[in-house]
Amino acid sequence: MQKILLVKAALVAAMFFLLQIPLGMIDNLVAERSARQQDVVREISTSNYGRQVFSGPVLSIPYVEEWERSYTVDKVQKFETLRNNGVAWFYPESADTASKVVSGITKSIGARQPALAGTSVKRCLSAT
Repeated sequence: MQKILLVKAALVAAMFFLLQIPLGMIDNLVAERSARQQDVVREISTSNYGRQVFSGPVLSIPYVEEWERSYTVDKVQKFETLRNNGVAWFYPESADTASKVVSGITKSIGARQPALAGTSVKRCLSAT
């Protein structure tokens, strides 16, 4: 009785390990196809749209800074007016961005049509 139970357990273990081979092959196939899909979407995104950067409004105010410098030459005091031109940049203190992803946009690459995502963006800016 013990011997028959041991043989059955060995057969179940052997079948388990034999069935792991096709299961591993299926896992590899799924991983390969999902990687290919990500590559196609990335390729389409970079070829048509490139990197997307969200930037808020910037207030730039040009200014002129003037000051006088005094110096002495041969015991005579002289004054010189110096100027510095610059631009002051002011950014919003906070920027809240709410975006909505719209799926279902398709673009064909060869025989495939991967689904891409588009976005619509609404912004709220605040400064003090």
